Amino acid sequence: MFAEWIGYSKENKSFCVFKVPNEIGEHKAILRSDYKFKGKNNKITAADISEDGKTVILLNHDKLWRLFDFKGDDFFSGTIKNLSFKHNSQKEGVCFKTASTVLITDERNGTEGGNIYTFSIN
Repeated sequence: MFAEWIGYSKENKSFCVFKVPNEIGEHKAILRSDYKFKGKNNKITAADISEDGKTVILLNHDKLWRLFDFKGDDFFSGTIKNLSFKHNSQKEGVCFKTASTVLITDERNGTEGGNIYTFSIN
């Protein structure tokens, strides 16, 4: 069995998916796919994959991308939907709560932030 590892770079807006065996030992990561977002404000800060492996979410400060209907582990071969937030903060963490809801955290900046949010992805 293999595990997917999602890598991203805030510096060049690129996003890579690597595959490694899900077992103890020393392994080489295999690059499965990469993707470069177009436009401004697309620096990814966090990512997660749903428990059933059918949805990937990518997070930044003002939006979340939902990747679905992809073939196998080629996450960028399917649909990429942009979901904007109604506020702008330095969001740093994301994980699935349910198949349709994610938890998002943001950094504390003075008296703002430091919160955990729920967000519907459907």
